[in-house]
Amino acid sequence: MSLDHLKHAQPAEIQMITRIASGGTSEVWLATHPKTSTPFVLKYATSPANHNPYLAGMFEREFEVSRLLKTHHIDDISPAIAHFDFDEDNHPYLLMEYFPSQSLASLFSELTSWNPMRPILRHLLKTCARIHAAGIVHGDLKPTNILIDNAGNLRLIDFSLSTIHGALHPNHDGPFALGTPWYMSPEQAMHTRMSCATDAYALGIILFEWITGHVPYQGKTIEETLNMHCQAPIPPLVRTSISDLPRDLYTIVPKLMDRNTDTRNDAFRALYALVTQTS
Repeated sequence: MSLDHLKHAQPAEIQMITRIASGGTSEVWLATHPKTSTPFVLKYATSPANHNPYLAGMFEREFEVSRLLKTHHIDDISPAIAHFDFDEDNHPYLLMEYFPSQSLASLFSELTSWNPMRPILRHLLKTCARIHAAGIVHGDLKPTNILIDNAGNLRLIDFSLSTIHGALHPNHDGPFALGTPWYMSPEQAMHTRMSCATDAYALGIILFEWITGHVPYQGKTIEETLNMHCQAPIPPLVRTSISDLPRDLYTIVPKLMDRNTDTRNDAFRALYALVTQTS
């Protein structure tokens, strides 16, 4: 869907229909505008950016990544963003494509065997490989940021903390951890440079959660959880109700969660081979 006609649309003219999601810093709404009969998504910050450059940087980085994906002709991997701006109260906002779908998190309870999960993983790994080839590291991969529609098409969302060619947004380049604590890599927890191995680590956590029913590290505080990513042993991969798991997964998943980035990259390639093999 082309969203060019929504460029420079005025926030006061936007009609919010249904709230899709809300978080600590923003809300996401299905919306309409007089310029279009097609619903789109409005994402806006719930507080002004006057004294919070970090918040403005999140919205601007999402827009930057969307433009870069289009430049590399891979804008089919994330909902397109038509416009980034600030409203009259200095709340940053984005207007983006609506992708009717469910998150991977909401599908976990239905994915009770390897067969339905395998094509999702195949699509997810191919998508990650494509963004990495374009110089982008997502940096916040988690089940709620992976969307899948009824036809099996997959989109990644929320590139607000991503790096582009190794660089964070200037507003985010400081001594603090970026990401979602339960899925953050050791390098994120230690405020060091992210790489493709950062996304590989998050994939390992996602697979661990799908297989066992819980994330591997969950401390009483955020700081304790981050320390566990850096220091705690990798918990055993104990299967719950998932059937027909390939034996190789029991080797690959812990390697995706290894603190050595080379080991993670090797495990990413091994997982890619597993989900793309013909037999």
